[in-house]
Amino acid sequence: MKIPATFVDLEDGLRSYDVNADVSIAISDAGEAPSTTTQSHINVIWEDAIARQDRFLFDGTVLSVASITPEHITVYRDSYKSFFAQCQKPELFEDLAIRPLACSGLIQCKDGFVFAKRGNHMFLDAGCWELAPSGTFDEDAVDRDGKIDAGRFLLRELQEELGVEPSLARPGKVLGVFEHQKFRGVDLAIDVQLGLTKEQLRIHFEANDNQEYSALAVVPKSKLGEFTTQADANFVPLSLRLLGRTGLI
Repeated sequence: MKIPATFVDLEDGLRSYDVNADVSIAISDAGEAPSTTTQSHINVIWEDAIARQDRFLFDGTVLSVASITPEHITVYRDSYKSFFAQCQKPELFEDLAIRPLACSGLIQCKDGFVFAKRGNHMFLDAGCWELAPSGTFDEDAVDRDGKIDAGRFLLRELQEELGVEPSLARPGKVLGVFEHQKFRGVDLAIDVQLGLTKEQLRIHFEANDNQEYSALAVVPKSKLGEFTTQADANFVPLSLRLLGRTGLI
């Protein structure tokens, strides 16, 4: 019998799981289909969102967390459509129990730590600064053996969101696993070293056509406290938690 990972509920709405630095991820069989009533709610919520002509909204596969142990995270396939409905109507969690697995990077380049500002059109944390990149695992993250390489996935996100080739970065260890108690997403945080200067990174970012981020910032370690306490800026709670856990603020 696998023993679940222990966890601590934090004051910022995050739940921190105690996992190994080399925790692995594997996919299992699909979860149970929602009831007819729940599926009807999902369809109405989704169709209403589409009717509002949200051009950034599209359905796809999310990998929902089934279990977390110190050694393994087990996920199964579900739909973004269902997760979107669950976020709009939290009581649907009782039936759906979708906990999408995502990955966030604590990236240090030659001049400091990499932050990006989420676009105002984003569904979650719109307009907030976060440690970049971050992304939700999808079908492309699963290899033919049903395994998921989190480091490789994060390098893919680095290229898609910041325009940086994977060969320029080196993923390290897992820094932690955190669950967002409000919208039920689970984030795997990874340390990454990036062999670029601030200006080189900016060139890659500005040449990239991804619309997820509207601005980029590279912050030296000595300026992190000042940057993260700006009166006119909001930050994704997970980013602040990671900086605190690693002793950077």
